[in-house]
Amino acid sequence: ERGVAGADAVVLAQNVSNNASKEPATKTSGAAAYGSCTSAVYHGPSHGAEACFCQKAHNAACVALPCACREGCAGFEYQNAGVISFRNSARTDCSGAMLTIPRAYFADISHLGQCGTGASSLLTSMLMDGFNAYHMSVGSGPVMQCIHKASTASVHWLHLHSFCPDGQVDGLPNKNDAYCSLMTSVGEAGEIARKFLQWSR
Repeated sequence: ERGVAGADAVVLAQNVSNNASKEPATKTSGAAAYGSCTSAVYHGPSHGAEACFCQKAHNAACVALPCACREGCAGFEYQNAGVISFRNSARTDCSGAMLTIPRAYFADISHLGQCGTGASSLLTSMLMDGFNAYHMSVGSGPVMQCIHKASTASVHWLHLHSFCPDGQVDGLPNKNDAYCSLMTSVGEAGEIARKFLQWSR
C-alpha cells in the first residue's frame, strides 16, 4: 500500500468545528452499534503500517505504545465512536483522497465478514464517514469508494479509499484488486456495504 501510514499515510490536522457547514458525521453508540465487531484487538508488531493504523484507531492494544507513525498519531480529520478518517498521501490525480479505518482490528474485508451481522453496520459507518470526510476535506460531488480484496491488501488493517470518480489512487479502481462503487449520497452506504461483503465471500 504505497503512500499509506508509516511509510504510507499523512494525517493533516484540521479542526472539524471550522467545517460546520459540511455534512456532519453520523455518530454511533460505540460497542453496541456494531455488536462483536468492536471487540477485535490488534495482536501484530509494534512497528510498521499496521501498528500505525492501530494507534490512529486508538485500538486498546496500542494506546500505551510510542507512536509508530512518522507523521505523528494526532490530527485526525474526522472520527466517531467506531471509525476514523484521515488524509491519504498516496499519489493521485484527484485533488485529494481519504482513508477510513475501523477502531477495532480487522486485517481485511474477509476478516470483517466473520463478524456476522455487525460487519454490515461497521462497513456502512466506514462508507458514510469516508464520504463525509471527503466532502469536508477534499470536495463535493460523488465519491469513489474502494476496499482492497483480502488477497491484494498489503497493509493488513481494513481501510477504505475515498477519492474522485474520474481519478486513481493506489492503483484503484481496479476490479482485479478491489471492490469499488461510486457513492453519490450517504443514503447509499448500506447497500454498498452489503454489496462489498457479498462480493468478498
